[in-house]
Amino acid sequence: MRGAGIPYPFTRQLILEAASKCDPPFPEDEAIRKVDGAYDKYKPNPELIVGEKKLSSDPRNGVAEERNLPFKTARQVAEETPAEVEWIARPWFAKGCITEIDGKIKAGGKTTWVSHAAGRIAVGEPFMGQPTTKTKILFLTEQPPTSFRKVLERANLEDQDDVVVLHWYDTAGFEWPEVAQAAIAHAFAIGAGLLIIDTLGQFAGIKGDGENNAGAAQEAMKPLQEAAAKGLGVGFTRHERKGGGEVGEAGRGSSAFGGAVDIILSIRRAEGNTRPTVRVIESLSRFDETPDKLVIELTEDGYRSLGDASAFAEKEAMAAIVDLLPTTEEKAMPTADVLDQLKDQDIKRTVANEALLKLANSRTIVKVGQGKRGNPFRYYKPVDGEKVSSETPRGSETINPSHPPASTKTPDGTEDFLSSATSTYIRKKEKTLLVDEDPGVDL
Repeated sequence: MRGAGIPYPFTRQLILEAASKCDPPFPEDEAIRKVDGAYDKYKPNPELIVGEKKLSSDPRNGVAEERNLPFKTARQVAEETPAEVEWIARPWFAKGCITEIDGKIKAGGKTTWVSHAAGRIAVGEPFMGQPTTKTKILFLTEQPPTSFRKVLERANLEDQDDVVVLHWYDTAGFEWPEVAQAAIAHAFAIGAGLLIIDTLGQFAGIKGDGENNAGAAQEAMKPLQEAAAKGLGVGFTRHERKGGGEVGEAGRGSSAFGGAVDIILSIRRAEGNTRPTVRVIESLSRFDETPDKLVIELTEDGYRSLGDASAFAEKEAMAAIVDLLPTTEEKAMPTADVLDQLKDQDIKRTVANEALLKLANSRTIVKVGQGKRGNPFRYYKPVDGEKVSSETPRGSETINPSHPPASTKTPDGTEDFLSSATSTYIRKKEKTLLVDEDPGVDL
């Protein structure tokens, strides 16, 4: 820590905390002598100091040749860099990369999400159905121990020694560059592969108008960028602005934060009449593996992916339609009535229309009528054992709803999976769709 240029008071505090946790406790006076001896005998090592290494953007005297700037050819960069992304938790956190997680204060669920990710990474278990690389984690939290213990409990971290925590109130009297240097040095010292800061604004001390200051944002990001350049994975959270906005613009303050990261995630509650445990993650990423938009849900076993957001909305609409429709043709509901009732559940008209079409095409519900004035299309759900009449017009077919077809093809190339063994309607996308194997909401 001396070599990394960590201020003496900070080192003394950390060493005393470590000494007290030894079994048996390491003598306090001897621990202090070791710290004093290190600071008297040794000098900081420029190669270890974040912000002083040649990667730093701090201006220095002399011409470029004198500073030995590491110019490389494109071939050298390619040869020195792994061809495959070294994911810590695919596709959210990567070695040597920075991930920003934005969300509304106490509503988005960003702390809950990152803590659950940390819990799975610490033991090397899949997170939301995707692989992780087991590593230690340094977690900087703005929360005091009382409330943060609840976070640990919910993420099953209360017995985890490979997640090391630093509380914001313990950094009182230190400036952010000092805290960042100490945290990064400690992360490397314990062999941690991921550093999480929740929230960056709190630790960096950026308040009020300072959040909109690009210079302040760049200064806050500088030590994190240099840590990532040394191979550390970094994740930090930011509060979303009151007006929200698109991913990449929703975070409170200057856009300079987002410009310095590799992945930006926005976690929000799902629209419509969905369960309170459901969230939507939207992303901007330098990597194709990160999906543009994903629906997730917090369960007793942690987070799981429910698939593409549009597919999830359509599935929810289908479930609502099946619950809504009567079971006899005499009481079949006109399209307008179905759409009006779904609107009361915050289901968009376009989504509802698509859901009606797919349910009718798959013969899960029955469509009757001619679709004109005086004889509109009407819908009902058949009861078990109902037979298809040979005179039933096309578009009005029905089968036993407990045995729908395994799949059907639609004109847009989408394959609809209606089996009870499949949880999500999968629409072809440019990016890989992440869906847990665990079944989702059944219709």
